[in-house]
Amino acid sequence: MHLKTAQGSLRFSLSLPYVNLFNFQFPDEAFKAVGFLGAKAGIDFFYKDNHYISLNAGGATSAGLPNKKYYGYDTTASIFYVNLKNNLILGKFSLGYGLNASQIEWHNKIVTDSINLNQSIRNTLLGLSFSAQYCLGKSFYFDASYQPDFFILNPSSKFKYQHYISFGFVYKLTLKTRKQQPLNKQINRKKVYIFY
Repeated sequence: MHLKTAQGSLRFSLSLPYVNLFNFQFPDEAFKAVGFLGAKAGIDFFYKDNHYISLNAGGATSAGLPNKKYYGYDTTASIFYVNLKNNLILGKFSLGYGLNASQIEWHNKIVTDSINLNQSIRNTLLGLSFSAQYCLGKSFYFDASYQPDFFILNPSSKFKYQHYISFGFVYKLTLKTRKQQPLNKQINRKKVYIFY
């Protein structure tokens, strides 16, 4: 079973997303790629033994495995994001849902010409955030995250779907914990006295 954490506890989490899937929509370019570079860190606060709020910040890039449009051009993208989620623990699983704000960048770099015709686009997005984690041990988890974005804030405001998906491993360290009372004290508090 999942080791539940006492209400009021605080945890630090560090994740290295190993597989990152990008599906971004830029003005003149639809970008789809796979990357293997990323990092994420966050804080978990338990407001119940099996419910917690998580605040995470992270980033990922497709650099290293460029998506080549044609000879002489390398197209890559990166994402930086912050998400706030409510999480529920069910056995060994932890399911989260919430909101995210992201900034994505698209780069089109010429690698065979001395003339600088490189292109770069940056967008700020708003959307949702979902995650599923499986407990592998006391502090280690497998993590799958899905962040769909629906609203572009800049350079112009409009609705357009795009997403970022990641798979990786998470390490969680308890920073603060509140000791649970012994079971007999909890039972005594719940006693009901009947007078005859």
